[in-house]
Amino acid sequence: MSELVELGFSLVDKCRTENVFCRTLSIPNNSIGAAEYLAWVAYPNDKDERHRTKFRNAMLNAALNDYCKRKSVGRHEKLKLLKQFGIPKDMIWRDIDIAITGGTEKAGGGTKKLIDRFHAYHAFRAYDKSLEDNAGLSFRSVLEHISTAYESKHLKVSDIESRINSFKRTFRQSRPVLHLTWGIVDSFTLKGWTNDEGQLCYGVKPAILDPSWLPEAIEQSRLILGLQLVEDLQEKVQGKTYRDHKFEAKEVIDLRLSLK
Repeated sequence: MSELVELGFSLVDKCRTENVFCRTLSIPNNSIGAAEYLAWVAYPNDKDERHRTKFRNAMLNAALNDYCKRKSVGRHEKLKLLKQFGIPKDMIWRDIDIAITGGTEKAGGGTKKLIDRFHAYHAFRAYDKSLEDNAGLSFRSVLEHISTAYESKHLKVSDIESRINSFKRTFRQSRPVLHLTWGIVDSFTLKGWTNDEGQLCYGVKPAILDPSWLPEAIEQSRLILGLQLVEDLQEKVQGKTYRDHKFEAKEVIDLRLSLK
């Protein structure tokens, strides 16, 4: 393990001890934890708690429906499982679809928010690569280039400043969970759930039914968060800014696996 990685891990631990992060949460290493991980990535902002909860419950409801159908589980047993999962009610498919895909709602559901996080992640990785290669590219130029693969038809015909502001807003909303999104991409890639661009291509269902991706995602996210903290520390010590975009430890959503 390199000295930078060790320093990063120690900084993560220090921030946890000192309650620096916006949230530090323990999640179980099972389907419930998988749903909570994805829900926090989709909706990291406190004001979106209602949507986050609905997305979490919808993913678990859908997985439970699939399980009960395959195992011929009766209604009474299903209600007991709902209670064990911490789900307050048995959702109908329409409500499940709205929470997950957005249904006919323009704003979209949790998966639309996950796509926004992938958008920010790919911009982050591309800019990271440009810095490594000393390409001399601004974050704006990288963001504009990467965003062409994600922007809506409506946004494509907007003026450039409106488009850039929209891209920046998506990135800003995604900053607290960039490390967690990185964890998703790497762990899902190992499971064969992403395409060549690292985009989720099978929906969220496999991730809930098979939560074995969680330990890898948590460990990778901890590594990336640690390196972000190291870079932030170096900037403060040297008084030099390396990136055009901000990093704020106090806005970070920090997840770890519970020991139970």
